Amino acid sequence: MLEQQIDNLHDYEQDLWELEARQNSFRRIQQVFQLYALFGALIGIGALAYFFILKLDVNLTMREQMALMVSSTGFFISIFSVVYLFLRRQRQSTELARSRYMGAAAEFLFQWVRFEKLGRDRLEKTGREFNRMSIRAITVELLKEGLISSDELVQLEEVLRFRNVLVHSGTPPDPVLLARMSEMLRAIMKRIAA
Repeated sequence: MLEQQIDNLHDYEQDLWELEARQNSFRRIQQVFQLYALFGALIGIGALAYFFILKLDVNLTMREQMALMVSSTGFFISIFSVVYLFLRRQRQSTELARSRYMGAAAEFLFQWVRFEKLGRDRLEKTGREFNRMSIRAITVELLKEGLISSDELVQLEEVLRFRNVLVHSGTPPDPVLLARMSEMLRAIMKRIAA
């Protein structure tokens, strides 16, 4: 049973990494198109400025034209660079948040697997008959044995619902809630292990 849970955890982790890879690919393509759009806008602005210079019939010497081209090129490159750096920083902050979420999710699921194993092991030591495959049966038996309180049973029900949402829904939960659930599990396991 533990091996199956660990395999499920690995499958979930693999699914998270595949989802992350798809999202990264989409973000890269989106970033390229954003840069293309910016580059096109800068070329358009430059061409429009050149058009107005031609229409105003401004006579510039060759040196003045060269200075104007160099300054406009520098201006366009700096705008392009600033936008690129902004997009890059935005992407890095998104990746950092995603990495933190994945780490917190993996930690929570690891704690959940440890809780199930600890609960089964403690109940097996008592010699009680219980349904090893049902986490609800395990939590009820832990309550009957006095290894957890009724308040902790309610907390475990909340953690179980949260675990099901985490594993079966596609939307990531709030990282603060994820950390709180992991801490709740650790506290309950500490009491069971005592």
